[in-house]
Amino acid sequence: MSGWLPRAVAAFCLAAWLAATPIALGDERDWAELNAAGVAAAAADDWTAAEQAFRAALDALDAAAAAAPPPIDRMTDDDARVAVVASNLAVVLLEQDDTSEARALFERALAIRRAVFGARDPAIAESLNNLAELERRMGNLPRARTLHEAALGVRREVLDEGHPDIAESLNNLGVLLLDLGELEAASVALGEAHALRRERLGPAHRLTFESAGNFAAVAVDQGDLATAEGVLRDAVEAAAAPPAYLLGRTVDVLLRRGSLDDAVLLCETHVVDRALPFDDAPSGAALVATCARALAAVGGETRAAAMLERQLDASPEAAPAVEAELRWGLAETAVAAGDLEAAEASLDTVVELLAAADDPRLATALNNRGSVKFERGRPLEAAGDLEATLEVLDGPGRSADPVLLRDVLANYAIVLRTLDRNDAALEVENRLIELVTETRDLQLAPTAGD
Repeated sequence: MSGWLPRAVAAFCLAAWLAATPIALGDERDWAELNAAGVAAAAADDWTAAEQAFRAALDALDAAAAAAPPPIDRMTDDDARVAVVASNLAVVLLEQDDTSEARALFERALAIRRAVFGARDPAIAESLNNLAELERRMGNLPRARTLHEAALGVRREVLDEGHPDIAESLNNLGVLLLDLGELEAASVALGEAHALRRERLGPAHRLTFESAGNFAAVAVDQGDLATAEGVLRDAVEAAAAPPAYLLGRTVDVLLRRGSLDDAVLLCETHVVDRALPFDDAPSGAALVATCARALAAVGGETRAAAMLERQLDASPEAAPAVEAELRWGLAETAVAAGDLEAAEASLDTVVELLAAADDPRLATALNNRGSVKFERGRPLEAAGDLEATLEVLDGPGRSADPVLLRDVLANYAIVLRTLDRNDAALEVENRLIELVTETRDLQLAPTAGD
């Protein structure tokens, strides 16, 4: 029966949307101070304070200009300041899921900048990038691609070769292409972004680390684990204190390659004896859970469990997603130690936390718990978990991961056969065959131009 499904390595996109204006301030400093306060609040994830500051900055500018863009032939550099604040406010609203006003503000900023600066200016590229990221978040990926490609085109034309903003556009476009499943094109864009950032910003810059993680992610999806390991190792070795997400991806790739000793050494150097919670709690929890798998793989289940418990104790008010990650690690460690009762108890908590948060990982957790219940000789309860898993995966608006769906269907068929529900098992097996056939046909389909 299938066991644990590895969590996918995700690509992160940290677009620098918030920027103070480079335009001369003249005597109007109130708006600039308010804008700077908004940028500082946003950097601290205080979206309410940021929104208040940016709205006040707009009010501090000319009331007529703040209400609506003036006619194109009467726009001046003063109106470009409205575009700066409007764009920043849009970012904050987007973080609060207000996509409607965010879109209007982004489009307003773009219209002002086109009127003031023309079509070929770095400010135009920034607005195009912002709109592209909005479209990506809303799931309009083809539209987002068009906008990102336009932003990249402007930046290549008006900026010096190798400028960090070109790398930003390449990074954002590459992440989008990865979302679209265009792995080869994503690899080219993310590889160039990483090379530019490494050369221009240095190997230890946070944006270089981001690009290393993204480039490694697409390499993993392509099955090129050697390239992923090389990129990640280079980044980790350049860092005085490697960020948690980078360490987690490196350990994960080492485990995938079977380099258990190297994975454990990395964990012992940076993670095992760490008592304090990580600054980036979600990435830190994922790192600790990954290191627990590494330790368990070499017979260190006791050390793994102690490390996970220590992180839980150090994070008494952890967010549900963080606590779920750590308790999931405890479940995996218990499975490795053969303690299925403890594994099931941990998974009970994980399922409860993920269900309350409507976390998309709930399906995987239910599948894992069903596997444990089956192994403990309770096939009827296992069937209940697997049926609940399929309800989540088949729910409206869901696009199920075919690998997870295949795993769940295979498990469910086995459970149904064990329960002598052979007709139902046959239906599940037929669906599994159809899924495998569809997946194989998609993999064999020729690409455009072949």
